[in-house]
Amino acid sequence: MLLKIGITGTNCAGKDTFANYLVGKKGFVHISLSDILREQARERHFELSREYLRRLGNELRQNEGTGVLAKKRC
Repeated sequence: MLLKIGITGTNCAGKDTFANYLVGKKGFVHISLSDILREQARERHFELSREYLRRLGNELRQNEGTGVLAKKRC
């Protein structure tokens, strides 16, 4: 059985810290959906600033729906 856990929160809320705990203590695999945004930005030869990644994410969600990042990764 494959268990997927989504972790959400604001900037600096501890999402990566919690994910790293699950990786280290429980053997989970950490997949960051924002990695998709970074890949897209690199393909477009754009900067990896937080502002640009936020705009890119909004664009993808507007064009492809709210679950676009999860669908692309999973």
